[in-house]
Amino acid sequence: MYKNPILPGFCPDPSICYAEGTYYIVTSTFEFFPGVTIWESDDLANWKYCSAVLTRTDQLDLDRSRNSQGLYAASIRYNRGRFYVVTTNKYTHENFICHTDDIHGEWSETSFIYRTGIDPSLLFLEDGRCFYCSNETINGFNRGIIGAFIDPDTGELQEEMRVLTKGCGGHSTEAPHIYFVDGYYYLIIAEGGTGQGHHVCALRSRDIHGPYEANPGNPILSHVNRKGHPIQCTGHADLLKRPDGSWIAVFLAVRKPKIRNYHLGRESFLAPVTWKDGWPVIGNDGLVELEMDIPGLISENSDDYSVDFANDYKSYPYLKVRVPKDECYIQDRKERTLTLVGEDEISRNLGHPTLLAFRQRGFYDSMKVSLALGSQDEKTDAGITAFLNSDYHYRISAHRNGDIRTFQLIRHIHDFEAITEVLVEKEAASCIDELEIRATPEEYYFYVNRRLLGKAVTAGIAPNNTMNGAFTGVLFALFSEHGRATFQGGIEFRSRENTPIFIDIDGTLLNSRKELTERTREALVYAKSRGYVIVLCSGRCYDGLKGVLEKLPFSPWTATLNGAYIRDDMGRVVHQDTIGTEVLASLQEIGKRTGCHSLYFFGEHWGADNNRAIYDSEFLVTHQDGINEPLEEVMRTNRINKYLSTGTHEECLEFMHLAKEEFPAYEIELSSPTYVEVNTPTTTKGKAVEIVSRLLGVSTERAICFGDYYNDMTMFQIAGESVAMENAVAEIRKAAKYTTESNDNDGLAIWIEENL
Repeated sequence: MYKNPILPGFCPDPSICYAEGTYYIVTSTFEFFPGVTIWESDDLANWKYCSAVLTRTDQLDLDRSRNSQGLYAASIRYNRGRFYVVTTNKYTHENFICHTDDIHGEWSETSFIYRTGIDPSLLFLEDGRCFYCSNETINGFNRGIIGAFIDPDTGELQEEMRVLTKGCGGHSTEAPHIYFVDGYYYLIIAEGGTGQGHHVCALRSRDIHGPYEANPGNPILSHVNRKGHPIQCTGHADLLKRPDGSWIAVFLAVRKPKIRNYHLGRESFLAPVTWKDGWPVIGNDGLVELEMDIPGLISENSDDYSVDFANDYKSYPYLKVRVPKDECYIQDRKERTLTLVGEDEISRNLGHPTLLAFRQRGFYDSMKVSLALGSQDEKTDAGITAFLNSDYHYRISAHRNGDIRTFQLIRHIHDFEAITEVLVEKEAASCIDELEIRATPEEYYFYVNRRLLGKAVTAGIAPNNTMNGAFTGVLFALFSEHGRATFQGGIEFRSRENTPIFIDIDGTLLNSRKELTERTREALVYAKSRGYVIVLCSGRCYDGLKGVLEKLPFSPWTATLNGAYIRDDMGRVVHQDTIGTEVLASLQEIGKRTGCHSLYFFGEHWGADNNRAIYDSEFLVTHQDGINEPLEEVMRTNRINKYLSTGTHEECLEFMHLAKEEFPAYEIELSSPTYVEVNTPTTTKGKAVEIVSRLLGVSTERAICFGDYYNDMTMFQIAGESVAMENAVAEIRKAAKYTTESNDNDGLAIWIEENL
């Protein structure tokens, strides 16, 4: 399975080509510099930043480009060892072409092709000729598609432009691409505008100049009638035949949370293409999903990344507004600093602010930086911003005056700007302040040194709510106004979307009376609403969690039996480990020698040997009936996931010593002073962290775990963030990155409230 979008955040109008084992996509950049971003992949599912096409001011003039003007959709093609990109600059009213033989290097100067129309594309024929097409206004009002043969190295027209089609009956006919397949020229177009009505249609002709007949099954991609679906506005598709003969399509769409806004902007999606009755069909009869299946495609990329100032910041997918002004971005890679010299305000219409921006890629993304106010000019205002454009943004603006530091949350919406929150602090010795933006689908939260400065709704900077319309998406950026400001170390981008929180039950989630307090319950609901995935991770069997599960208003993941039995939030069993019968027989014999009794766990259930006191003790924990039969009887019909031996503390220590001697590869640990848990060599809570993180498509470095006892240690060793309860054993507290209050003082809830 692979995940959509393949290029999240502000990555609209994708066009794709394949060259020498690598796929390349270009996306639009509008008023931002450098122009036309290039992404690369060797498998279609996992993409990384490659370079940009237009990196010099002699190639790209955006000096007075209005918001969402500048560079519109581009197309990329590869022919006989050379890459070609054709695009439109709406600010200068021209379509042009450029080329390179090294996609990671410099591109040629641009060559003018045609004055009007947008969304240009190219088709290279087998005889070497190059056909150009774009949309055009026909008869003053009707949008249609025009085309002509050109010289791709000079842009020179080799014939008059001709009308190829006036479309398939929808408005805003645009995004044309032509392909030659089995004797037909297929013309793929978008109609309906780039909003809710966006869709893709197909036409074909035996002659490249037309006339083109429309597919009777149009549209071939449309979510117009899927109003409640999280993917909307599907359109602007580019098709590609892969080396194995299969076809795919890349296209733009927006992800919409339950609220109406789509502040991330238009993103790039991928779907398989099938051919039916001589016509292409995208996805599942024109429908696409957030998760889709193309054989061999598996999404593995993490959404987390950092911009390290020890590296050239231009090696990352950065954007600046209109004019690059490289002299205003002073980087000291040895000292890992970036100094911004502000010559303009980010709110000025048609301004050239000193602003270094990166795409917000998920609904739960965050950006964190360190600002050295001690090195800042006292006339300077600097900080970070959630930035759509000069008319729509929120920002933390920091200012130093002597030993006083002032932090303001400023909102700029339409033509109105206001300071809504202010924090004043005396200068610390280091003068280093941590600034952070954390996003949810509904709001942006702004922090100074981990203290909440204020919040603002996403609706205020969503493209669909702007006064003139916007084709871009929200960016996270550093900025400086009226002087110099230095940022240290780098920029940390993290996504909390699908970030798992692994929570031990007894001694961690529940208090000493085995209760889930209301405060802890509300903290879990809060974390869930912020994009975190709750994973209850316990030595208990699944039945033993039902009392907890009934108190939660959502279905969490469960990693029970120390991870031997894992269910996802849909209740599906996604992993299971079992212990062999010979090992179980030996463990039972060790139990008899040491005076311990047997508990055994299989699937959702549990059982005990014929000691009634042991049975009653486990019933008090699980509140679910078990099987009161000897282990050897149960093994005849069930596969055992976990074995547990119970007795006095001294008996348990002796059992653990003997069991580890006989089975050194097995996971054998105390889970309480009177319980010894035995799991297979591949079963630990740490292994559960690995398995669940992989299934969620995130790195274990993103995982957060909470625990209090020895069997939680493997979680602490692999998760990126580890939190010990104050009541935890000393070894767990020592291993943890953080320590919180005890389980009887709502320590779990307190940590979530303070850190999430």
